[in-house]
Amino acid sequence: MQSIQNFQNSYLIYTRKSTDDADNQKNSIAYQKSEALRYCKQEQLAIANTDIDNFCTAGIIVERHTGFKESDQFSIGKYGVQHTIERPKFHKLVEVLWKGQFKGVIFLCWDRASRNKSDNAILHRLIEQGKDIRFVQANYDRTSAGELHMDIDGMFAQHYSRIISEKVRNTTLKLRNEGVCTYRAPVGYLNSGDPRNKPLDPVRAPIVKQLFEKYAEGNWSLSDLARFANEQGLTMPAVRRKRTKAEMLKDEEI
Repeated sequence: MQSIQNFQNSYLIYTRKSTDDADNQKNSIAYQKSEALRYCKQEQLAIANTDIDNFCTAGIIVERHTGFKESDQFSIGKYGVQHTIERPKFHKLVEVLWKGQFKGVIFLCWDRASRNKSDNAILHRLIEQGKDIRFVQANYDRTSAGELHMDIDGMFAQHYSRIISEKVRNTTLKLRNEGVCTYRAPVGYLNSGDPRNKPLDPVRAPIVKQLFEKYAEGNWSLSDLARFANEQGLTMPAVRRKRTKAEMLKDEEI
C-alpha cells in the first residue's frame, strides 16, 4: 500500500451501483469505470495508482449502496450542524478530499455521487473549497448558470428516487387492498417473484399441513408440535440478511 500523501496531484474515480435501480445496466459498475477512464485519458488526468483497504483499488472506488437514503442522525454543536453520511466509502472520499490528500474525484454523473439534499450540500461545499470534482456527463462552470445546472441535476437525481419509492408504496398498497400477500411467503409457500403467485413448497407444505392437523386434534402441545417438526426435518427458508459495514466496504457483490 502506498502513502496517500503521494497522490495530491492525482484523481480518484468513484463508482456506485444503486440499490434503487439494480436492473439499470446503463449505470453498471463496468460502464462507469470505462467511461471514467476514457474521460481521464481524454482530459489527461492522472489516476492515483494506489490500493487502500476497504476504500479503493488502483484509485477506483466501488460502492454498492443507495444514494437516496439520508441518515436521520445529526448533531448540533460548537461547529454547527454535523450530518452523518450513510455510505461508508463516500464518507471516506469526502474526508480525503477535504484533507487535500487527492486532487479530486471523477463521477459518471451527479446521481452516482448523490441523490439526497444532505450529500448534495457536502458536494457543493467541497467544490466551494476548490476541490476538483468532475463529472463525465456534465460540465458545471463556475457561473450562476453553472450553479443552477448543478442544482437542477441534484434536484432531479433526488426526484428520480422519490418517484421509485412512491411507485413501490402505491403498488404495495394496491396489492394489499386486493388481498395479495406482498410480504415474504409464509413457511410452506414459495416466493416466485410474483406477489400474486406463491405456490406450495413441495418439501415444507406437507409438514406444515400435518402440524395444523395435529394442533386441531386438541391434544398436542406447542412443544410436542415443535419436536414433531424437528423430527420431520422442517427448516426455515433462507433469508437474505442485511450487509454488515465490513461487507459494505468490500467491492464484491454479497
